[in-house]
Amino acid sequence: MMEEEWLVETDLQKMLFLLGHERDRRLRLFACGCCRRVWHLLSDGRSRRAVEVAERYADAQADDEDLRLAIISSANIAEVFVSHSTMPAEEARSSAAFAALSVTYSGAKAADYASSSAVSAIFHAATAASAPSAAAVRDAERARQICLLRDIFSYPLRPIVISPRWRRWNNAAVTHLAQAAYDERILPTGTLDNTRLAILADALEEAGCTDEQILSHLRSGGEHYRGCWVIDLLLGKE
Repeated sequence: MMEEEWLVETDLQKMLFLLGHERDRRLRLFACGCCRRVWHLLSDGRSRRAVEVAERYADAQADDEDLRLAIISSANIAEVFVSHSTMPAEEARSSAAFAALSVTYSGAKAADYASSSAVSAIFHAATAASAPSAAAVRDAERARQICLLRDIFSYPLRPIVISPRWRRWNNAAVTHLAQAAYDERILPTGTLDNTRLAILADALEEAGCTDEQILSHLRSGGEHYRGCWVIDLLLGKE
């Protein structure tokens, strides 16, 4: 897939296939982002905790035992919900619970299952609300997930290099701003603060960055999540 195709691709599965299976942390964060988008449909605290544990696990702030316990509790509630799902509203709750369970998986499996289950949750919720077109709502959510994936992954076949000079500039101001943007996200949506990202872009420019792809991504507005490829590059995350 050429870069021009990556930027307009509408098939999430093709994009995930191109990314491969060696990006476990960022694929898990993509899965968590999909769940953050249906947070209002995660009606049980055990599902929400699974997402929170998976986010911490991605950054080595939770261990295998934490993840194991999250798997057990989120699987239990997902199974309870599916056994009582007979109406669209219940199916929405069930699908959202399975999306949360999916973030406890690894890599491409987490990304694939969580994104599919989250889209299903949105569709059933729209059906329950008698939306004019639940299919249109579903398709819009798929489009937003693709935007989320592009926020976390730049075109994978063209590596982008961060100059050490930018990180050293003004007593590592760029690194501090990037870390603050990563840490001080907006909850419960999990999105990064666009004002902080715009300030970071200005600081990068002052530090000597002229890469328009980097600067425009930070200034693009829209939704950015943990795993945002520019922030990850600046912080040296994989």
